[in-house]
Amino acid sequence: MASNDPRRNRSGDPRKQGNDGATAGPVSVPAFPAGQAVAQALAEVLPTLIGGARYQVLSQGQLRTPQLQCAECQLSRMQWLARHQAKLQTAHQQYMAAVAQMAPDDPQRGMISPVACLPAELKPSGDPANPNPQAMPGLEDGTVLVNGTVYCAGHMPGAPDQASRRPFLVASGHMSPAMLAELARV
Repeated sequence: MASNDPRRNRSGDPRKQGNDGATAGPVSVPAFPAGQAVAQALAEVLPTLIGGARYQVLSQGQLRTPQLQCAECQLSRMQWLARHQAKLQTAHQQYMAAVAQMAPDDPQRGMISPVACLPAELKPSGDPANPNPQAMPGLEDGTVLVNGTVYCAGHMPGAPDQASRRPFLVASGHMSPAMLAELARV
């Protein structure tokens, strides 16, 4: 494969060619002792400078990673919202009307709770031992990942009903729901 590029010799190497067509060796960059000293100093100091700058940036604010929530809890919440959408819109309108009646600088304005505008059957129970089954479902943080889905202890596939009250293994790696259920029984 011949090239018409005058900078290439017959073999295709991009080396300098003299007037007679003979190739010269690769171009060398002259060594500067001062440049090598600067490069050596940078190589010694730069990692410390970058590490220090990184520490300063990260220490200025809280670094938070979002906690994933249980897929079953999310699904229950979404179904509840869809089932009660009309009642929730009415409650929201009542809440906005109550807030609008107060002056913008009224300190009691922030004390109005949107829950107070909910219909009685949707209000949460004040007694944790006797929860309202029609109230908005809770949303728990995920504790285990099974086949790509995050579950809380109460919704872990194959686990006994009281899984949230018993210690259990949070496994990493590929474990089937049956294996996790067996570990939860131990």
